[in-house]
Amino acid sequence: ELKDLLQIKEQLVHLNLNRMPVTDEDLELLKQFPNLRNLNLSFSGITDKALPVLKQLPSLRELSLSGTAVTTVGLSSNPIPVKSLYCWS
Repeated sequence: ELKDLLQIKEQLVHLNLNRMPVTDEDLELLKQFPNLRNLNLSFSGITDKALPVLKQLPSLRELSLSGTAVTTVGLSSNPIPVKSLYCWS
């Protein structure tokens, strides 16, 4: 339940959703976490449709997308300004 985390949205800097049943639509909530720096979405249900939302996270520095349906084409057309990006299929 990502909605439960809204209570600590200002304090949250690291979020591990590895192997969680997260969808593209679920990520809309993450736009409310202004200090989120590290996000692990590996092996979740996200696709290229999630990339525009991830681009809107102002503090994001490290992102893990391994094992998702995110493609190189999606990343090329929606580059996410992070220091570290982990992705492989």
